Amino acid sequence: MIIVISVSMIYMKYSNITFNTISLAGIITVLGMIVDNSIVVSENIFNYHQKGFKGLDATKSAVGEVFMPMLVSTLTTVAAFTPMIFVSGTMGRLINQYPKVVIVALITSIFQAILLLPNNLITKDNLKTLTGMDAIIYKVHKKKNPLDFDKDKLFNILKIPFKKLLTFTLKIRYLIIILFIAILIFSIMISKSIFSKFTLVYDTSADVIVININTGIGSSIYKTKEYLSKIENIIYETIDNKDLIAVYSLAGKQLDKNSVEISEELNNLAGTMIYLVPANNREKTAFDIIDDLNLAIDKSKIKEELELLNKLLPELNNSNPIFSLNLTDTEKEIIKPLFLLTSKSMMIGANLSENELSNPEKNKNYVVLQNYSKEKNIELIPFSAKIEADLQDLDEEERLSYLEDLGVKESGVSRLSKAGHKLLKLITFLTSGEDETRAWTVREGAFAPEAAGVIHSDFERGFISAEVINCDKLLELGSFVKAKEVGAIRLEGKQYIMQEGDVVTFRFNV
Repeated sequence: MIIVISVSMIYMKYSNITFNTISLAGIITVLGMIVDNSIVVSENIFNYHQKGFKGLDATKSAVGEVFMPMLVSTLTTVAAFTPMIFVSGTMGRLINQYPKVVIVALITSIFQAILLLPNNLITKDNLKTLTGMDAIIYKVHKKKNPLDFDKDKLFNILKIPFKKLLTFTLKIRYLIIILFIAILIFSIMISKSIFSKFTLVYDTSADVIVININTGIGSSIYKTKEYLSKIENIIYETIDNKDLIAVYSLAGKQLDKNSVEISEELNNLAGTMIYLVPANNREKTAFDIIDDLNLAIDKSKIKEELELLNKLLPELNNSNPIFSLNLTDTEKEIIKPLFLLTSKSMMIGANLSENELSNPEKNKNYVVLQNYSKEKNIELIPFSAKIEADLQDLDEEERLSYLEDLGVKESGVSRLSKAGHKLLKLITFLTSGEDETRAWTVREGAFAPEAAGVIHSDFERGFISAEVINCDKLLELGSFVKAKEVGAIRLEGKQYIMQEGDVVTFRFNV
């Protein structure tokens, strides 16, 4: 046993395991198991002595017989303690010393029981036959064999009082049974109160939790206070009031539980200090409460928003618009409530002279705008206000002729309108009747009933179906009559997604 404990102590020394309550509990736990291995080996050697085997023969036969069962039994216990090594978190850091000490002691006990103990139990009967290493080992351990005593005499001494006690208990067996039942009932009655106060590991966590906020350099104190207020609401919603003593918040500085205020005063900083009741007076540990707060904060997306703000502020300070940063859809949703001006889509219209419109690169200012638009991924539309004004006084045929003479395919207003629709993710569909043809605007990906609702809410509410044909196809065929004759008009239902240039006749019933 001394050898096993010594090896365990050496392991603790070189594994940086301190001699504390946890490690001591491991050694205490394993003491019985160590003795069991030694007892099994000793008893089997004694049995072989009783059978007539002597000296080394008795030892080899006895150890060989029990080695495999003892090894399997010990390794089974080792396997039971091994998972405790891999426990993570605070609890893991506290208790993983326990299984390590137990496992080392158990493995050492096997070697002690099969290698060292048998040498101490060799009798003098076959001493003369010992040769080589066996003789050397015996001389090193030249001690009186612990098995060489009158065992029958010892057992007879113990047998007499045990026999008297057994006889007495049998005489009052009914009283013993009643006493046992009474003890069992009493144990059940007090178990609730006992186990409710039981603590495996005392909560060594602090009674103060600190949450610090950094909204990014350049953020206003008002925005920082807004986030601070959100954090406070989460605290009161997450932590039970009976576990709280007080919540101390400060805008403009970050906090520490020891020195309270630890930073210079800045508009982007804030801190909250949560004072909890003592650990023994609350059901949850401080670590459990921290986990609950982290989960609640993650659900509120405050952390994501703050991280995003810290990412965006340097870009804004460098005059980079937000829309040019290729943000994810999730990030766009996060900053949407902030109504940041540069988060809106943008296009640039460049007003040129009549002579420059067909070749805008002749204007050096246009070249600057062109380079900037390419860098920021902004669409640039050249146009001439003078030409657009002149076009207003011309009919359709004259307009087309005028634009052709200028070397331009379409007017600036038309190009600006198309670019605006594309930028805003809008499409245009048409309705055509005997009196007029009208264009309507709807978002990309809109279903047919939604498009009908743009015309009138009754159209959406009573939607049945839609007759659809593409505008270019209709112009190619020349009329609705011809389109129906060739089967170019499709009948679409509620799940139809509207396309750019659709000419639609809605069927509805209200």
